[in-house]
Amino acid sequence: MELAELVGLRPFPAAGLLLGLTRRCPLQCGHCSTGSDLTVREEPDAGQLLRFVGSFTEENRPDVVMLTGGEPLLLPTLAGELSFLARRAGSRTAVLSGMFFARSREIPPAILRAIAQVDHFS
Repeated sequence: MELAELVGLRPFPAAGLLLGLTRRCPLQCGHCSTGSDLTVREEPDAGQLLRFVGSFTEENRPDVVMLTGGEPLLLPTLAGELSFLARRAGSRTAVLSGMFFARSREIPPAILRAIAQVDHFS
């Protein structure tokens, strides 16, 4: 999935769904629109998110589920599980990440697995 395709869905009602997995984030970006940092503990109940996405059907689902935050890859297992459930119903998934791990020599395996499970990563 290309970014242009995501942007192209904007005129269509309910074509996309943003799921904020957490407001925690290890970065301190001046342009942050969510007021995220590592001290913020606001995050939805993971079980509720899984049940919600698990309730999607082929006839009743968004085209794209965008996993965001804060930093969604602080919860890589949840991101992967949500991606699996969305794909099962025919939705595609995208992770919107600040790439806090990019300065490391090695990307942690759990994060690599989560990235591999989504259709778009940016």
